[in-house]
Amino acid sequence: MLSLELASKTQKGRCEMKRIFLVGSLVVLFVTTAFGMELSVPFIAQSPPGNWPPPEPSTHNCGPTSVLMTAAYYLGFTPAPQHIKDLDDWTVFVGMFTSVNGYNGNNTNADQLVRLAKEYYGFQSVTKYNDGNSSIDLLRQSLGDGNPVIVGVKIDMTTTKGGHFMVLIGMTDTNVIVHDPGHSENNGGKHESYPIPQFLASWATQRYVAVVIDGSAGRSTVLGQKANGSVAPEILAAYSHNGAQQTLGTPISSIVPYSDGCVNAWPPFNDCLFQTFAGGSLGNCAIMYDVQNSPGKAFVLHGQLWTYYKNHNGSNIIIAGSPIGGPIDQEKYATDNYNDHQLAVQQMANGWLVYDTVTGFCDAVSGNSGFRLATIPGDGQTLTLLAYAQSSTSAYLTVNAITGASSYQTYQNGSYLGDLTGLALTVGSLAANTVYTFQVKAVAIDGTVLAVSNAEKITY
Repeated sequence: MLSLELASKTQKGRCEMKRIFLVGSLVVLFVTTAFGMELSVPFIAQSPPGNWPPPEPSTHNCGPTSVLMTAAYYLGFTPAPQHIKDLDDWTVFVGMFTSVNGYNGNNTNADQLVRLAKEYYGFQSVTKYNDGNSSIDLLRQSLGDGNPVIVGVKIDMTTTKGGHFMVLIGMTDTNVIVHDPGHSENNGGKHESYPIPQFLASWATQRYVAVVIDGSAGRSTVLGQKANGSVAPEILAAYSHNGAQQTLGTPISSIVPYSDGCVNAWPPFNDCLFQTFAGGSLGNCAIMYDVQNSPGKAFVLHGQLWTYYKNHNGSNIIIAGSPIGGPIDQEKYATDNYNDHQLAVQQMANGWLVYDTVTGFCDAVSGNSGFRLATIPGDGQTLTLLAYAQSSTSAYLTVNAITGASSYQTYQNGSYLGDLTGLALTVGSLAANTVYTFQVKAVAIDGTVLAVSNAEKITY
């Protein structure tokens, strides 16, 4: 955003009729006028709020806010000022922009908006148009396909003011309808209408630049792959070490700092990456990597702990004045100090998630003074295995540390299953009416077996 002048415009009245169309797997709500079509894209003014008086503001959020409105339309959430702040924090974190007063301090271009849509929100199909490949027919086609269009124009749809991004949400035979993030909802921002010749003149000054996000193409769901195509080896390692497809299933989201579709109101946490999964014995679950607090290791969140976590603001759950962050260890068993109930607990960067298996109560706490962990005493030489039935189809295995060991190989009924991560492993896809025998070997870096654990049997 450059500079904005206060504007007061009367929105033209329109006879509206709502219709619902299905585009691929995406349900799109249209509002049809007497002369054309309008998409029901949610509106938000850029932050800090629009309608700034002179002098020129020092933040430039029209582009990121336009991407936010478009993403909110596809993902089904209501955009809020905190979403803009979160997005700006991410752009600074990855080095895309610089921060001024805690917000984006740089002008944005269309290439950067494409990157935001792909890397922040994970959309697979994002196209930039310019010059010869942009036209009024392209805009009509995009709207007809259920896709709003981010257009580069001039402030207030002039030809003389600074460059600006708006979201084209509709057209009639004579006018375009836009959301202008540079103005507030009731002062020239939401559902603002301009004559097509005026729009074309303003659009021409920016070489007809446009960005189209095709929401029907979905978002990336490749195992361990970020939306920008790079791979997070920590996610891959955790997937392999925790039973892979039989336990975790297949990914249902890309690795994005924003949320996947099922937690779309969850603000991002810059140093946490996660990917969600379904179809394995653990049901809906996630692998999360807290880059700052657990370097090199990602961990699984599942069951009641994952449900509580994702429904209570995720890594931004506030404990003792600080965000709880991501997991830094595997889920473990513990005993409540007050009623001896068995608990499932998981240590996070700044607290614990706790689930009472007797009462079904789940909470986040700052410390572990209220329970005692199920620990395995060891002298560094003798390997002791504890195995618990975790659910009707999964088991939890954990051992003590052995001096000099670089890996802990797990065997199920004599067959190699995988290595423990953090001295623990969740095994899934276990069948009913079956006896399973588990055993672990502590192995040095040169392949020498240092110790073999006791054999533990679990009957399902």
